[in-house]
Amino acid sequence: MSSEEDIGSFLEQRVWPELDAVASGLLEELKPQRNGNSYKLACPSCGKRRAYYYPTKAIKCNRIDSCGYASSIWSYLLEHQNLSRKEVVQTVCRAVGIDPPDSTSPKPSKSTSTDYQVIRILQENFGRCSKALHEKWSYTDDQISLLSKFCGYYPTVEEVRSKLPASLHAEAERLGWFKPSLENRLFGWWKQPSGSAGYWARSLGDAEPKYLFRSGMKKTIPYLASEASPSSRLMAVEGARDVFALKMMGFKNVIGVGGAMFNLAQCRYIADTHHHVIHVVDGDLAGLKGIVQTLENALEFGLKFEFVIIPSESGDDPDDYRRNGNHDDFHRLYANRLSAGSALGLAYAKLSSEAKFPDMAGKILSVRASLPPGERQNFDVVLRQFGIALQVEKEAIDDLSKLLCYFSLEEANSLIAKRYGISIEIIKAQDDG
Repeated sequence: MSSEEDIGSFLEQRVWPELDAVASGLLEELKPQRNGNSYKLACPSCGKRRAYYYPTKAIKCNRIDSCGYASSIWSYLLEHQNLSRKEVVQTVCRAVGIDPPDSTSPKPSKSTSTDYQVIRILQENFGRCSKALHEKWSYTDDQISLLSKFCGYYPTVEEVRSKLPASLHAEAERLGWFKPSLENRLFGWWKQPSGSAGYWARSLGDAEPKYLFRSGMKKTIPYLASEASPSSRLMAVEGARDVFALKMMGFKNVIGVGGAMFNLAQCRYIADTHHHVIHVVDGDLAGLKGIVQTLENALEFGLKFEFVIIPSESGDDPDDYRRNGNHDDFHRLYANRLSAGSALGLAYAKLSSEAKFPDMAGKILSVRASLPPGERQNFDVVLRQFGIALQVEKEAIDDLSKLLCYFSLEEANSLIAKRYGISIEIIKAQDDG
């Protein structure tokens, strides 16, 4: 048997039966959303949101006008993420937590080596942006010193090229390191599942967009997650500068998730080493929606979440508290953080009547049903504070009786489960006579 046949057999027996490509972050660019036992996503071929991924199986486009796309995860990674066969094996093995076969393991690829050589050059140039950091964002010398441990500075393409070995120029060009749009930017980076470096780059001048992110980067590993102490409580915020703001205000083990919510892959990643997360979110509608989506994803992995909610009327983010010297105000928000149930109750009170979120009430009640009893009580307490009397079972039964005029029991119960997070069982009475 050839080594390729050995690897194929290895994948069939140990990887494909265990792989959830969405939870592992391999399909992040397709914007997956849970849909029962599958995930709905954008079709890699036609781009319409009518494709589905079935964990351990395949991606299929079910469009009515017959796009017909179908692909295994193996083929998708080869064709759409430009990975080599060796890199696909390494990636899917890491996703299920096992070591790849020896024949695929080894040294870092040339692209990974090139990434980190460029990053070393950016680190060496960090001192050149100190004045801009002080003038633009009011960082003190001590705060700039902290930034220097995690960041670098991209001066000009010519300077970076001149300091990189000539043998790596072609690879650096292919990887996009010689773009003028990267000039005069503060850089941060972290390791991606493939081993390469993801990065964010913030303009220090007037260049737009303000932030650049590496093309193809995945939100699988939260920013600075590798710096957090295992088994300790995590603090989470949206952006990189907010991560540093919390560190500068005395908080430890701070990570960035790159958005208002934790996705499935991020929950899976941190659940290996942590169980308790305090998530800082805005109190606007987007932030409240993020609470719901985070809890929906986190409950699957047994993660405990609490939420620090920044008042939406303030318009501030954590870095504003740092910059304006309002550290005590932020620490008060932290002290008054909400439990998962209380935060979810607040989201229900604010989102359930919003026309732009027609399915949100049902989703929130479904998440509530999965919370521990104490957190469900916290949810109900918050609703009472808003004058909302929630009678889930009664409302569900009333709705079921109406739906049965138009749908079968199975179809009606499916709609009730989606809206209320419960299933109603009807049992035929036995005739004792």
